[in-house]
Amino acid sequence: MKNLLVTSILCSWACLIAQTQVNKIVFEFHHSLRIPNHELLIHLTKDSSKAALHLVSNPMMTDKKWEHTRIDTNFTIEPKKFDEIVTAIKKISEKDIKHAEVMGFDGTDCKIQFGNSRDSTSFSAWSPDYETNKRRLSDFLTACRLILAAAGLKPKEIL
Repeated sequence: MKNLLVTSILCSWACLIAQTQVNKIVFEFHHSLRIPNHELLIHLTKDSSKAALHLVSNPMMTDKKWEHTRIDTNFTIEPKKFDEIVTAIKKISEKDIKHAEVMGFDGTDCKIQFGNSRDSTSFSAWSPDYETNKRRLSDFLTACRLILAAAGLKPKEIL
C-alpha cells in the first residue's frame, strides 16, 4: 500500500512537470566592449497557433556610424523553431551552470529565462564561449546560439 502511494505521487509529479508548458523565453545579452550589438534583448512567445519574436539591439555609442545596429523589431517564427529552442534549454543543468561560476572584466553576460505566466526559471553565464567544455556550458551555449539565430543574428559574430 505504501509503495502504491509513493508510486502514485511520483507519477502525478512527473505528469505535472510534463504538462508545464514553456511559452515564454527571454534572452538578455551584454558585451563589455563591443560597440555594435552591445546589448540585446530577445523575447520569444508561443501560443497555440504561432510563435513571435521581439528583438531589441542597442550599440554602445550613439554615433551615426553605429546607428544601423539599433534594432527594435517584431516578427513571427516557426513554432517548430520555438520548440527546438525549448528542447535545448531544457537540457541545461543547474548544476553545470553553478560549476561555471567564473567572472571576468571583458566578455559577455548571457541570461536565459523561460517558463510561462505562472512560473519561470533563469540561467546566467559569463562568456559561455570561453572554455565552454571545461566549464560545462555546451548546452547553455547551444541554446544561446539557437536564440540568436532565430532572431536573424549571426551567433559567431555575437558570441
